[in-house]
Amino acid sequence: MKKIVKNLKKAILAVIALICFIYVGKVQAACGTDTVTKNSITYGTVIGADGKCWLDRNLGATRVATAYNDSQSYGWLFQWGRDVDGHQSRTSGTTTILSSSDSPGHANFIRALNSPFNWRSPQNNSLWQGVDGINNPCPSGFRLPTKLEWSAVASAEGISGTVTAFSSALKLTVPGYRASGNGSLYSQGASGWYWASTISGITGAPIFYLDTNSANTTAYPDINRATGASVRCVMDALPEITAIVNTNSVSAITATTAIGNGNIVDIGSGNPERQIEYGTVS
Repeated sequence: MKKIVKNLKKAILAVIALICFIYVGKVQAACGTDTVTKNSITYGTVIGADGKCWLDRNLGATRVATAYNDSQSYGWLFQWGRDVDGHQSRTSGTTTILSSSDSPGHANFIRALNSPFNWRSPQNNSLWQGVDGINNPCPSGFRLPTKLEWSAVASAEGISGTVTAFSSALKLTVPGYRASGNGSLYSQGASGWYWASTISGITGAPIFYLDTNSANTTAYPDINRATGASVRCVMDALPEITAIVNTNSVSAITATTAIGNGNIVDIGSGNPERQIEYGTVS
């Protein structure tokens, strides 16, 4: 009799003490297969050797690069901190009137002729800071990479110039840049200039620079923010997902088993890679 009671106790406790663990993987399961859309352009996603999820092309590019100098994959050129408002088009008009707000309210590329060579006056260092940052031009859940993230993915992918940049998971290209002073285009097909969200110095921001024989964030660490450069977005890290486990009453009790059920409710976001592990206690 004592043995039956002991086994019954274990069975009841096993159901009541159901434990659920949600494991969030390093890379979201959807990366590499899911697409995201913004401004009527649909982007694919790729997993870099750094373990992060990146868009498969530059913002504004109509397709994934077929060569390092594929002009259809160049995309837009943004002034640092500005949203998608039309200025990023390579053929947008220009103005020398600086903006006093984060949203200029027009589609012109703002030429900055005097120090600190910023399209905004006064400048705002809070722009483009994180996935919820002001004027984040990336699709939902994505943001601009930091200077350190650019260095990390370049190192992990072995990017050392245009050839290895194109052969990498990111398929980086050489879209050139738009000069802050005259609004003209330079270095198309020769070099790539990619913004980082990191603030540099008092008035600048760093560029991930790419040409035939180099790829780094040190060649141009403090570029004028009125410069037009490319944007490649990276997925923001998802928060850790937890769960609520609600157990109901136990029924159909025998000497060794008990039947019960519970409701598991995820508290989190997105579609992360996860597994559920069940354990019992006695």
